This record gives sequence, C-alpha cells and structure tokens, in this order.
Amino acid sequence: MVSLTALVFVICVVPGIRAASKAALHAKAVNQVCELTHGLKATTVDLVSLINNAKADLVAIEKAEQRAQLYSSKLWPTNSGWKLGRVYAAFATAKRWTAQDAFEQIAAIATEIARRSGLAADRLDEFVNIFYTTAGSTNGCLTKTTSAATMAEHTDLEKCYSNNHTMTLMPARSSGGRHNQERQLRQ
Repeated sequence: MVSLTALVFVICVVPGIRAASKAALHAKAVNQVCELTHGLKATTVDLVSLINNAKADLVAIEKAEQRAQLYSSKLWPTNSGWKLGRVYAAFATAKRWTAQDAFEQIAAIATEIARRSGLAADRLDEFVNIFYTTAGSTNGCLTKTTSAATMAEHTDLEKCYSNNHTMTLMPARSSGGRHNQERQLRQ
C-alpha cells in the first residue's frame, strides 16, 4: 500500500512540480530582463534630471556673476551696492560648486559604468546566446524602435547585430549524431 501511494504521488505530483519550476524559471528570466530595463529607464531619468539641474545652475551662475559685476562696478561707492555684489558673488560660487559636484558625479558614474560594462556585456551575450542556440522559434530576437507605440517584432538573430560575425551558431545536439553536427558546423 505504501508503494502504491508513493507511485501515485510520483505520477501525479512530480509533473506538477516540473511545470511549476518551468513557470518559475520563465517568470524569473522575464522579470530580470524587465527589471534591468526599468532600472535603466529610471537611472536615465535621474541622470537627465541631474544634468538639467546642473545646466540650470550654470545659467544662474552666469546671471549672478553679471549682477555681482554690475553692483561692484557701477554701485560700488554705495553701501548697498557693495553688499549686493558680495551676495551675488557668494551665490554664484555656491552654485558653481553644486554644478561642479554634479558634473563630477556624472563623470564618476560614466567611469564606473565603463569599467564594469565589459562584464555586463559578457553576461548579456551569454544570455542572448542561450536563445540563439535553442532550436525552434526562439532562434531570433525582438527588435523595437524607441517609439512606445511601435510593437516589437521578431527578427532573425543574425539581423539583430550590425556585424554578422559577432555570434556564431553553436551546433545543436540532434538524433542524427556526429554527421549532422559536422554538417551544421560547415553551414
């Protein structure tokens, strides 16, 4: 009786576990790629905001320096001209430091990304290569323009890269044995 129960368990439950693990792998792969793209989009928005703020600071610096020069040269003999000239000069200096810090931060981010991008590129190539070597309809990639209204289209993977030699077709294991693998390598 115990062995019959175990057999029923194996027959009924194990395929369900396999299906659940397939669904989990599918969800994990899709979620990781989507998280990457969402993260890149959010980072892009943050960087553009930082750059725009730094550019606005540069405009404010220029105006403050012009006012400081105006007050110091034209109104210097008066007490208020001297004070306002110093205020605008101090404001311009503070804004200059803020803008300089922002541009240094962007440069540091770019340097770090350049340093680490080799590893990221290898990981992305490895990830895409898995789909490239899979037999069937996944032997391609999705292409999409930057327009949000445009649907992604399935394209032959070789057309996804500007250089056809960036990826090579790896031989798939088939029932034909070594002869079929050699034929695939020659193609």
